[in-house]
Amino acid sequence: MANGFRTMVINTRERAVSTDIDRSQQFAARDVAEVWRRLLMAPFNSWEYGNFADTIADDAAAIGTPLGATVLNGLVVLPQAGSLSLFVSPGAVWLDDVDGAAGSSDPAAASPDDSRYKLVADPGITALGSLLMTASGGGGARIDVIECRRTTTILETANRDIYDPATGLFTPALVTKVVEGRLVYRVRLGTPGAGLPAMAQGWLPLCIASVPNGASNVDTVTFWDVRPLAADRFLPPTQSITLHGTADQANIVPNEYDFAPNIRLYGFVSSRWNSYAAGGGLTIGASGYVDVNAAANKSSTYAHSAGFDIWYLYALFPGFLPRWVRYLDAPASPRVPFGPRGVLTVSQQGPDEDNGLSNPLIAPPAATGLGSTAKGVLLAAGSTDSGGNFHGVSTSGKSSTLTLQVAGPAAVPLGGTAIDQYTLLINQHFPASAKEVLVQITTRHTSATPGTGFTYSEGIIVLQPTTFNPIYSANSGTRYAQTDLIANHFTSTFMCWVKRPVRGSFNGYSDSNLVLSVGWSPSAGITGRDQSAIAIVGWRLFD
Repeated sequence: MANGFRTMVINTRERAVSTDIDRSQQFAARDVAEVWRRLLMAPFNSWEYGNFADTIADDAAAIGTPLGATVLNGLVVLPQAGSLSLFVSPGAVWLDDVDGAAGSSDPAAASPDDSRYKLVADPGITALGSLLMTASGGGGARIDVIECRRTTTILETANRDIYDPATGLFTPALVTKVVEGRLVYRVRLGTPGAGLPAMAQGWLPLCIASVPNGASNVDTVTFWDVRPLAADRFLPPTQSITLHGTADQANIVPNEYDFAPNIRLYGFVSSRWNSYAAGGGLTIGASGYVDVNAAANKSSTYAHSAGFDIWYLYALFPGFLPRWVRYLDAPASPRVPFGPRGVLTVSQQGPDEDNGLSNPLIAPPAATGLGSTAKGVLLAAGSTDSGGNFHGVSTSGKSSTLTLQVAGPAAVPLGGTAIDQYTLLINQHFPASAKEVLVQITTRHTSATPGTGFTYSEGIIVLQPTTFNPIYSANSGTRYAQTDLIANHFTSTFMCWVKRPVRGSFNGYSDSNLVLSVGWSPSAGITGRDQSAIAIVGWRLFD
């Protein structure tokens, strides 16, 4: 009989008590809910240095701000064209909503027979006027939050004979027979011009709306889907958190010639942020591309800095909410979420070391009205020229190649004429999250006699930035060349992927810059070498 689950034991010839029947139902519901809570809600830190799940803290945790939840499917907010009405599709959601706690939807004290995790299957909203936006009142873009919380709904009542202990008789009475968890919805208005409002304890955001000045219906409102979908979990179904914030793969093709000065990126980037997937198809609405040079896609604080010749494309997640998939704009019908996860934002600010996360935080584009700053993950990076003009990047799998190379630092000669040293700076010469950097080194060889044939090899050694001890090396192998017949010169080119130390700060490297020692070994007949230079041709942002 023992099965591991909590069981109500009804003894032989025991007189039935109604509370026993109710509790036996609660036991079964609690056991199922607890299995799903451990899978879906308890954060499990799956790190390369070990893992743990603090279940004691999770069991006693306060109700979340916003409410902790996992949407299984549905509950899509659907703007209704030409009106202020919103529909919500039917769906199911698990809610971490313990009874009796601050912010709970049920003020009654929690029963030890219940789980704090509640499953709600809701029919949604299908009637005009049931859930309404509010027209703009001016004063700047207003950010509204469409959110929900649990309620208990009586589905059936019936007449039953109820025992009266005072008289010892049964008296007919109308009583509740079937109850079910449902959702109540609201549109919480923000303050015009104040950006995204703070989250509310015990309420689950489903959608964010940016209401521009003059909006009298939903047609000019921008919507984002922020449901915490189970399908978007990066390691479903668990809420696993890893060290990595970087993308896994991408396929990006630029077009910077047909639409100059705009730089359109086509393709996709598969990434992750927190416990959820990030990125996806690169598109704004149904356009099929992202223009990284469009003002509407640039951070509100974007400003080109001379000498910092990289642009960065992030997926931002304001309010620490997941998903942030933008809806198709009117007149699309129906207006549904379509595109990548995250608010696509171009910034001049490079990522945090190694993991591609934005640190410090980045301001979303002013056109969104979201204001403030947000965390995000790097999806792509390209180059700008000295005038701040954007250039494209091509990515296949894990490797990115720049349309315009990033100029490297000046060479520092070492050991006479045979060795040069270069120090490449993070977020100036390459993104801090790059795992490898593709460099191109050129140098001019001079011979005493025109047309001199010779052999040579070139090598690169990656040095520890503070001690200059060698970490990694690569060599071109033996090459054959001849100086020209007039100027006695030959310019060699060596292109090489250079690996960076993994998680440098964890390996005791106080400096995350990339220090390279480049050496040449020409055969007899070469009398000199000059005009050495290094350029960054590409990088690998992906693990």
